[in-house]
Amino acid sequence: MRPVTDSPDFSRLVPAHKVVGVLPGRGHRAYWRNFENGVPNTEEIIGWLVTQHGDALPFTSDGATAENADLILAPGDDVPTEA
Repeated sequence: MRPVTDSPDFSRLVPAHKVVGVLPGRGHRAYWRNFENGVPNTEEIIGWLVTQHGDALPFTSDGATAENADLILAPGDDVPTEA
């Protein structure tokens, strides 16, 4: 057995309650107003981790959770325009 940090694609661990299920993303997207250097970013949510407490944590293709996104966009919703 080797530590997960030895894997070249490891980025981070995310604390969560016990995961009891996974649901597909079905077209939802995460939106950050100020992602990096003030640039907005939208990423597809590929799934939802369901915890033992009934929480649903969205995650993106890079394995990161999108809990800190400014908005979760439903399928068909437009990205907001900044005024």
